[in-house]
Amino acid sequence: MTSMNDPADLHARLLRVIGDNEVQPPPPPLTQTDEDILSRYALHMRTAKLSERTIGDRVELLRRLARFLPDGLLDATPDDLARFQSRFATLARATIDVYSRHVIAFYRWAFAYGHVAEIPTGRMVVVKPRRGVPHPISEADLRMLLACSQGGLRMAYVLAAFAGLRAAEITRLRAEDLSLDAAQPVALVSGKGDRERIVPILDPVAAELQAAGITRGPLARRKNGQPYTPHQLTSDSCAFMRALGIRSTLHSCRHYFASEVVKLTKDILLVRDLLGHSSVATTQIYMASSIDGASDRLANFSHSAASMVANTERTPV
Repeated sequence: MTSMNDPADLHARLLRVIGDNEVQPPPPPLTQTDEDILSRYALHMRTAKLSERTIGDRVELLRRLARFLPDGLLDATPDDLARFQSRFATLARATIDVYSRHVIAFYRWAFAYGHVAEIPTGRMVVVKPRRGVPHPISEADLRMLLACSQGGLRMAYVLAAFAGLRAAEITRLRAEDLSLDAAQPVALVSGKGDRERIVPILDPVAAELQAAGITRGPLARRKNGQPYTPHQLTSDSCAFMRALGIRSTLHSCRHYFASEVVKLTKDILLVRDLLGHSSVATTQIYMASSIDGASDRLANFSHSAASMVANTERTPV
């Protein structure tokens, strides 16, 4: 029986994962009914002034749902949708929450406009993302990832861990968005809600991007040369990490970046801007990492407080 650290076993597992990235057959076409209903839903979302990226993300997910369902989108049962949701069990809580809300929003719309007789999402689990302590990947696991990964996955890990990008931001990043020859290399990143921000690129990251030799188009690409979608990237990353025995996610590399910047700068506003958070309240969770070693740093203050508390005569009021 081979161990998790056996080089031969590790190599075999990596080959299985890498093999999954080879050229895949094109997905089967949707039925005309599903195509028509998705076109109507996309028109509704445009009327509601949703961003094109949000519309694209929702339609892509609903296309996967349509291919999964035995009888199409409008004949989905609660059990069908619960089984579909269970396919995302290994993804991050926030990702499951977003995917679930996309499906629920579609069926609420379909019900409101008379396309379905009832909303079939009652058995989908509500998974609320926790705004608690972040879970950055460990330095040892990150080193293993960078040593074992290559191509688009390696680039994704580098951009998440050392530039703080989300999976969707990585897949949107194009060679034309980079300015690597400037005194301070930067990238123009398109974040949530199509909000753009300038992200400084560290010299080692700039060298990695230049070495990739991509001068036009998307930077994160699969083995077959096709650009990654956010779902494909997170799915391939989860599989790759599991093959290495790493219990983490691509998003935890972003947590690593945020936690390290907080430790170095103690500047929550800087971290907010680097991560593209709309509210400093979201960034606040990373301040927990700066509590490490607080007792040692506050030792002198503690001694001062102790002397004052011990030597102060209490006067009744």
